Parts: sequence; structure tokens; C-alpha cells
Amino acid sequence: SENVKLREFAMSKKIALAMAIGALSLSAYATETASPVESTKDLKDLKVISSQMKEYFGGDIANYVAETEIPNVYLVTLNDGTNMIYFKDTKFAVVGDMYDLKAKKNMTRSLLSGYNAEILNTFKDKGIHFPATKTDKGVETLYVFTDPTCGYCRKLHNEKDQYNAAGINLVYLPYSRSGEGSFSYNELVDVYCSGDRKAALDLAKSDKGEEIKKMPTYKIEDSCKNEVKEAQEAGQRLGVSGTPALFTADGHFFPGYIEASKLRGYIEE
Repeated sequence: SENVKLREFAMSKKIALAMAIGALSLSAYATETASPVESTKDLKDLKVISSQMKEYFGGDIANYVAETEIPNVYLVTLNDGTNMIYFKDTKFAVVGDMYDLKAKKNMTRSLLSGYNAEILNTFKDKGIHFPATKTDKGVETLYVFTDPTCGYCRKLHNEKDQYNAAGINLVYLPYSRSGEGSFSYNELVDVYCSGDRKAALDLAKSDKGEEIKKMPTYKIEDSCKNEVKEAQEAGQRLGVSGTPALFTADGHFFPGYIEASKLRGYIEE
């Protein structure tokens, strides 16, 4: 039956979801201060929708809810970053993005920008920073979820000076495409526990990750392990499925590698 299929879908999502994500949740319906809307009516609607999602899927899997331009149609983001277009007070939802065809605009990405920015703002003093070197035209900050085994992540890293010269601050956040416990995840932990993260990242991105453990300042501690875990979970909540995943400070998402000169133009747009 359709109910069985829905529950099977929900279960597959919950299996993929790390349990700690809930503790980090910035849920729009869990607290009024985290809500993207201010009116009591809208807050009530958000709580109703989250309750309905729980009824349909059998658990608290909705993480963020936002109104669209269409009455009674909402964007719902699940805890693992999956986006759904939900038709309120019905049994219907569509997995994927919503587009304004006339404006040639991805409405889902626009609606998510504030939510994304709120999550990213918690990392403004974290991550591995490569500051802009040319600032005459202003500085833009770009959060980059990066995996040391990713080819295009390495290409971006090799061109980091070009991004900095274009007035872009790069803030690297660790994200393993293979997930927690994998080779790339453990290598990211090594980078963060190295004592010299920039030097360790250079090693990891040039197939010399085994040398990180030989660094005199290398020491595995819970604090650096937790930093990697926190960023990995944030990436999941943001819907990161591949790397590099690029986010501006105001939450706009660019999937994949983009060369520095083009990226600066895209950000300004």
C-alpha cells in the first residue's frame, strides 16, 4: 500500500540519519527563535505541519518548514537534508526542488538560504580559513565542505590562492562523502588533530595522509574529533551529497567546483 511505501521511505531516511543531528537541530518548529517566520498564525501552521509529517512517517523527521508562494504548499526539509514539497492537509508530498519556470529560479534553494545561513553562522570561527588577499572590491566568505579524497576538492585547494586573490575567504569544513568511520572521515580527524591543520590538509590532499601521524604536534583528542563530527552532521542537514559543496555566508548553495573568476561573479549576482 501507499502507506507502507511511505513508511519504508521514512525508515530508509532514518537509518541514514545520524542520531546526533537532532541535538544540533535548528528546527523551525521546535522553537520560535529559530523560526523563519514571525507571526503566530505561521508558527501554528509550522507546528501543525510537523505533526502531520510525524503522523505520516512515524517519527520526528522534519527539521525545517517554510512557506512557499503557493497557498498551502510548503517546503519541508528532513533531518538528513532531503527536501520535500508538501501539500498541507493532504496526504501528498513530492521529493525534490520546486522551480519558478517564468523567473528561471530554484525556489527551494531560495527558501533554504536563511536556514543554511543560520547553520553556517555557527562555523564562522571554526573550520580551516584561507583569507582573501585582495580586498579592494570587498570580501565574500565561502564555506567549502571538503573531502581529502575528492578530485575536484583537490583542484579547488590547488587554486585556493586564486580564490583569495578574487576577494573570497575560503572556510573549509570537513565532510566525508563515505560517512563516519570511513577512510576519508578518519583522515579528516587526523587533519583536525594534527596541531597544524593547513599543513596536514596539504598532506591529505596529496596522498600523503599517513605522514600526518608523524607530525610532532599530532594528538588525537575528543575536541578535534567532535569538530569533525559536528561539521559532518551539519553537512548532512544542509543536504550535502557531494564535494566540494560551496555555500555563501548568506546561505546560497553552489554544487561542485567552480573556477574562482566565475564564482566571484556568481556570488555578486
